[in-house]
Formats: sequence, structure tokens, C-alpha cells
Amino acid sequence: MSIPFESPLYYHVLTPSNIMSCFWKICSGSGGERKIGLPFGDLQQKVALSKTFGTIRSVTSTIKTATVNAAVTATGQGKVRRDGRDRERYERRILDELNKMFNDSDSFYYSCEADLTSSLQRQSDSSYDSSLPLWQRADDTFFWNKHIMTDLISQEGSNFHTWIVPVIQGFVQIEAIPLESSSSSASSPDDSSVKMKQEQYTLTLISRRSRHRCGTRYKRRGVDEDGKVANYVETEQIISYSHHRVAFLQVRGSVPVYWSQPGYKYRPPPRLDRDATETASAFSKHFEEEISRHGHVFCISLVEQMGKEKVIADAYLNNILTLDSPDLTFVTFDFHEYCRGMRYENVSVLIEGLEDIITKMLYCWVDKEGTICRQNGIVRVNCIDCLDRTNVVQTAMAKFALESQFVKLGMIPPEHPLPPACRSTLQVMWANNGDTISKQYAGTSALKGDFTRTGERRFAGMMKDGMNSANRYYRNNFRDTYRQVAINIMLVGCHLSDDQWEINYVETLRNVASALIPVGPPTYMAEIAPSNEKYLASALYSLSRYYMNRFKDAYRQATIDHVLGNPINEDMITFNPELAGDEEESSMTPEHVKHVIDDCKKLLVPDAETILGAWGLIDADPV
Repeated sequence: MSIPFESPLYYHVLTPSNIMSCFWKICSGSGGERKIGLPFGDLQQKVALSKTFGTIRSVTSTIKTATVNAAVTATGQGKVRRDGRDRERYERRILDELNKMFNDSDSFYYSCEADLTSSLQRQSDSSYDSSLPLWQRADDTFFWNKHIMTDLISQEGSNFHTWIVPVIQGFVQIEAIPLESSSSSASSPDDSSVKMKQEQYTLTLISRRSRHRCGTRYKRRGVDEDGKVANYVETEQIISYSHHRVAFLQVRGSVPVYWSQPGYKYRPPPRLDRDATETASAFSKHFEEEISRHGHVFCISLVEQMGKEKVIADAYLNNILTLDSPDLTFVTFDFHEYCRGMRYENVSVLIEGLEDIITKMLYCWVDKEGTICRQNGIVRVNCIDCLDRTNVVQTAMAKFALESQFVKLGMIPPEHPLPPACRSTLQVMWANNGDTISKQYAGTSALKGDFTRTGERRFAGMMKDGMNSANRYYRNNFRDTYRQVAINIMLVGCHLSDDQWEINYVETLRNVASALIPVGPPTYMAEIAPSNEKYLASALYSLSRYYMNRFKDAYRQATIDHVLGNPINEDMITFNPELAGDEEESSMTPEHVKHVIDDCKKLLVPDAETILGAWGLIDADPV
């Protein structure tokens, strides 16, 4: 199949017969021989190619270890050398990741007075001793800096208590919202001074990420031997009105079986990693702890019941049936099937089916006299990543719970919707929460965030999702290894092994390209292209083919339909396995590819170097 290659300077068609000719023309435009039109065997063309590949050698020489590994892979000869500089460079990257984790994000919160690690219900329990130092009554699951504080915690005496301040990773947002006219007639105490304070109420959203099995998206999946799951987050929504505080708690967490998604494909298929016996043991431990913490657990699985996710959906259901616990209720809702074609409002079908469950589960209600009622259960929501689909469903359940709480507090009449100011604030808060949780786990903002934020699915949101999807893919393959090691060092103090000293970006780039592109790369003349440069140029060539084949057409078609007023469904932007046949990768947008290529440049080329040669293959700025 011929592939159009567009450039401000020329229009050319890449075919198996003229690939090297195209390479020569591009090399000529990047600082090689200026003459064109000569036969390929001409010496001047060989000189131009040699010069370009020499440039690639110069560019990649700054990551010595990576190019050596690429050459070893190609020839099967040589020995990987490690010296002090490799280790220093690696440790410097880990320190950079630790600094970024704390300084370049808004993910960590602490309070010298309030216990952010504990929910309102836990703090209202009789067993909760508020006279203890803050760190001694903190919830161990969310005490993120506990390992760092080990030396202080081990000291005897009270002199160190003040210095041990629990930190949570997650999200906190507090908004004061004025009462609207529709609720101004709500019941209130007779005292006029109290009535003045009731003219506004406070809405708080707190998410707490577990410090157990914590990490990045493709590095941490499923469950461990202790029953801890990846991406476990407890989210608490609190409304404070007069002397009343009412809280509704939800959790999310990875499917509690042993599974992973290895490989370099854009969406690698999940696989089960252990047998049924080992899985059943860890599965049981997880839910025993959940039941002990929260009471009855209502599991809502949003995992696809068909396609690549089916293996995880089946494993989840089979283990639920095997466990056969009276304290578990299991609900499946194939989000993509019900909400196909951007009809995310169909989530209401799930909420309507759960109304009785959520109503009976109640919420934690505390006033100045004590506890009025307790939440007697928990809703546990998960999709495959526990991010995007989970955000949409948790937002819908939080909205339903808040409506019930408003009625109980006398702020709205029965069967009335939330006031507009409250509804819009709630949507923005949950959208911000979803973005933050997603950045911590996947490195980007949440997908489908426009629906959570505005209640509508828009074309611009679809395009933004394409960018975020590809950015997640890039981070998984090029950045998450360092992030994961940094997290491990902070949480459990792990030591660096020799095989962690270096990250082979050239080989990774080659593997990524090989996974994305079924078409083989071009051939090279051995006397001109040494093996290490060959693989780098091959990867870049493959990425350019993938970009031209997969991204431009989908983007153009969606844009044309948008201009003409034709309906646009999400299959134009995201992967639809029913339409794609055997293809396993999703379409992404050109803007996203530009970010990927720019990030690859930063990794492979130092700031002081000039980017020449095969980089000309990448049309990162399409017209």
C-alpha cells in the first residue's frame, strides 16, 4: 500500500521500491548532499546517507548505554558495560522523580490539626481516641509518609510527636456555596445568629490513595499476596450545613485478581498471571479487609464483558461466585456497551437500578450532639484502570446521594433536583478529582472529563481524550519505570538492583514501533548504516508510517463531519474492536503524536544538540 508523505518542500509516495530514495531526499534536505535525481548507487548519495547516519550516531552518543544495548541486540555480540556514571545518572533521575512527585504536583495534603487520613465515620467511632497524637490515630492505609517517618516513630518519648505529621496522596477541594432562593425557606433553628451562618453551606471532596500496592498504571495492576490492590482510592463527599456534617464514602480499586498488561502495544491485552488457587486466596483476603472496614460491599464492575477485557471480567465474576459471601453484592455494567455513541447519560440506568441499595446504605450524619446515623456499607467501583469510566459512575452516585442528603437536611423539597450552583460546583469538583487521580496513576488528566465537568460529551473533549490516551501510552513506555522506582523508594525503601541502572530508550522506541506497525522497516546498506543507527532510524520510520496511516485519516474525517454537521461517534477517535478487525491499537490525534515525538526528542537528544537527519521523517506539524 502506498502512503502519502506530505511536506512543505515536496510530495512523495512511499512504496517498497522507493523507500531508500525517499530517505536520501530527506537526508539531503537535512544537511547532506544537495543534488537530487541521481541514481541510488551514485557515490554522492552514499555520502549523503553516510553523513545523515553519522548525525544520528552523534545525536544518540549522549545516551551511551542505550546505543550499546541496541547494537548488542542487533548483532548478538558485545558486552554491556556499567560504570559509576551509569549509576550516578540513574540515581539522579530517581531523585528528579522524587522532587517532581512532591514539588510539581498538587497531590499531597497534610494538616497539623485535622486527621485527613480518616473518614468522618471513622472519626465518629467510639474506638477513635482523639486524645492521641495525630500520627497514632491516623489510618495506616493512607498514611503515605509513614516509611519516611520511621526513624522518628521509633523514638521513645513525646518530644517527636509534633514532627510526625501524616501526609495523604489524593485530592482535597472545599467550596463554600450560598443557599439559593429555592432553599431559603428550608427549616432552620430559631436563633437568628445561627440563621445567618446557614446562609451558606460547605461542600468538601477528599480522596485518599492507599499506600499499599501503589504505583503507575501498567506497573501496578491487580492484587498482591496480602490482598492489597492497585489504584485503591477512598473518596469522601462531605456537606457541612449549620452544625450538621453529612458524608458519603465510595472506593475504587483494581480487579482483585493477579493480572497484568505486558507488551508495547497501544492497548495490550490483559492476561491472568496466576492459577485459581493463588488468586482465590488473595481475592478472599482483599474482601475480608473491605468487609471489616466498611461492612457490606456493593461491587460495581464496569469492565467490558466482551473483547480484550472479557478475561478480567470473567475472572472477577468466577471468584465472586467461589467466595460466595453474604456480605458481597456484585453488579456488572458494561459501560461501553450501554453508553455507546457518547450516550453517557445512560449511566442513569445503573443509578436507577441501585437507588434502593444506595438509599438503604445511608450515609454518615453527625451533629454537635453526636452521630445521627452511619453508612452501613460501601460501593466499590472499578473499570479496567479505575479511572475514566469509574469517575463518571462515582460522580453520578455522589449526585444521587447528595440529593437525598439535601432533602433530609431540609434544603430542598422531596423529588426536587439540586440547586444549579450546587450541581455545577459538584460537577467541577468531581472532574478535578478525576483528573488528579488519573495524573497520579496514568500521568494524564482523566478521559471523558468533559462529561463529568459539564454533563455533556463534546467533540473537543473527544479530541482531548485522544491526546491524553497517547500521552498515557508514551509515559508507560518511557517514563513510568523511573516513577515506579521513586514511589517504591519512598513507600517501602527498596534498594536499586543492577538491572535498574539504565533505561534503554532506543530499544524501547524500537519495540514500541514494532508493536504498533505490522509493516517491516526498510532495508539498509550494511556499509553505510551501522546496526545501532539502523534500529533508531527504523523506529523513527515506523512511527512516521504509523502516524500517516492511522492518525491523519481519522482526524480529517472527524473534522469534515464536524464542519458538515454530520453526527460524530466516538469510534472515529477511539478504538472500536468490532470495526477494526484484528487491529489492537486505537487511533490517536496528530496533536498527540506531536507531543510523543517532542518528548522522544528530549529523551534522545540533549538540549545543546541540533536535531538533524532522520528526524525529518516525522511530520509533527501537519497542515
